[in-house]
Amino acid sequence: MDSEFEAAKHYFSQEEDLINRHFPDEQLLKFINCYEVGYVYMQEGKYDEAATKLNDALKLAGDEGDESGVGSVHRALGELSAAQGQEQQSKAHFKLAKENFKIAGDDISIDEIEMLESIIFEV
Repeated sequence: MDSEFEAAKHYFSQEEDLINRHFPDEQLLKFINCYEVGYVYMQEGKYDEAATKLNDALKLAGDEGDESGVGSVHRALGELSAAQGQEQQSKAHFKLAKENFKIAGDDISIDEIEMLESIIFEV
């Protein structure tokens, strides 16, 4: 599994280089790349690196006014906080994620978060 994470990070690093060379002003592409890398770090258990990349993604999505993107990052930050035993922080991120998905009209993502919450917090 570690080799899969390393391969993913290698591909995302190549993607970042391409974005920076050919699309330097495309914040949405940069957001997606930061999110992808952050999520891989989270799955690896590299929580500090994950938080850094996900917070970079949050800023980029917020700057673009992308409610779905902001919601996605808050969902990931909620998962990250839960994995670290930070229940209140996790719940706050999930709440923000649902608020942003509601603005974006994404009821499916809201349902997914509520399912996650019921599993994580045994609601």
